[in-house]
Amino acid sequence: MTRRVGVLVGTGAAAVGLLVVTVAVLVHSHVTPAPEVPVSVPSTSVSVPACRGPDACSVRSLAGTPVQVLPRSQAAEAAFYQPPSPPPDRPPGTLLRLERLSSGVRLPPGARAWRMLYLSRTWSGAPTAVSGVVILPAGPSPSGGFPVLDYAHATTGLAAACAPSRFTTLEIPSLPSFIGSRDAVVATDYPGLGTPGSSSYVVGRSEGQSVLDADRAARQIPGARIGRRVVVLGYSQGGQAALFAGQLAPAYAPAVDLLGVVAEAPAVQLPQLLVHLMSVATFNGLVVTVAVAWSGAYPDLPITALLTPAATSLDPVTASGCETQIALAYHSLLPSAAFTGGALPTRPTTNPIWQELLEANSPGGSPLTAPTLVVTGSADTVLPTPLVSAYVDRACSIQHDPMAFDTFSGATHGTITTDAASTVSSFVAQRLSGRPWPHRCTRRSISAP
Repeated sequence: MTRRVGVLVGTGAAAVGLLVVTVAVLVHSHVTPAPEVPVSVPSTSVSVPACRGPDACSVRSLAGTPVQVLPRSQAAEAAFYQPPSPPPDRPPGTLLRLERLSSGVRLPPGARAWRMLYLSRTWSGAPTAVSGVVILPAGPSPSGGFPVLDYAHATTGLAAACAPSRFTTLEIPSLPSFIGSRDAVVATDYPGLGTPGSSSYVVGRSEGQSVLDADRAARQIPGARIGRRVVVLGYSQGGQAALFAGQLAPAYAPAVDLLGVVAEAPAVQLPQLLVHLMSVATFNGLVVTVAVAWSGAYPDLPITALLTPAATSLDPVTASGCETQIALAYHSLLPSAAFTGGALPTRPTTNPIWQELLEANSPGGSPLTAPTLVVTGSADTVLPTPLVSAYVDRACSIQHDPMAFDTFSGATHGTITTDAASTVSSFVAQRLSGRPWPHRCTRRSISAP
């Protein structure tokens, strides 16, 4: 069951995530990082042998490349996220490391799960190691392998401890339902979260590539029998990542049989979204997270064009805290004190570098080539429905494949994954079974349960 937390801000309670007000996702205050405990090795149903003794051992993946399997030791678990330096000269999507998740991680009954390290690319094309998790149903796979749901998560923070693969609760919306439907679930942490390197927070290309590369890496796990039928699902920040994965898939990962894309309350229309977020002190932490992450990802980006000295003085919080800690640190600053443009800034959208990057990281610059479902809540104050509607207008003008836009009456940013669960699960099942999706830029208003 998903738990929710509230962060007391001003005179009311607001829970935070990106873009999250009532958090039903991976906000770190209510999700404990996986403890440093001995990890178990893959089960005998997946033919990766156990390591014996204190040293790591190596097996061959289905692609024929060596995969490091870590032994049962706390030191090995801590070292898991430290990739080879420099990264191996291998294609993106190459599986590098694999370990069974510890018994302390909560999973649906009978599910098996692994933490993995794999190769991807940054927005500039540089190789980078990325972490993630793979969850499989119990028992043998169907003919052709398990269908796959690739999940892209919402905001958790920038610190290494904020990587979802380190958490003891894998809060992937409807995870028991997908595992019960005998789908494999693959979830990336994104580049720079958990592993060294610049954060890819709301950097669309990096996020989208890491989603697709996680899928390619998971299929290399020996004996797992993960198939090629894929649907990508993302929430909030992950909604942006899912849409970019859909845009990039034909050229970047043509072997991935992408049958559908789901974007729940996605981060879209970034120039307008940033101005909206900067007008409310509750959302200061989200804007600061973007500014700090992008200043690392884009060396030429002038962070001083956005943040005041009062805001940058709290940078250590973004380096060590997760999203709730960041929100609490920054919410007491008025927007006029935190951002150089004041409460309703113009500078982020008129500065040429900021403007270019905000546009480049907004989904909709190229068509999606798979049927797409976009869902939002009419009461979403983080990503207001008009912004998502404007994205849908933009996407439909260039869209090659069917798209549906569902607005759930009364749903908030924090409740949309629950309110839309039945609709989303039906779409995923329909697409993975190969049934047609009849909607072409259809807009529907649905009463939240």
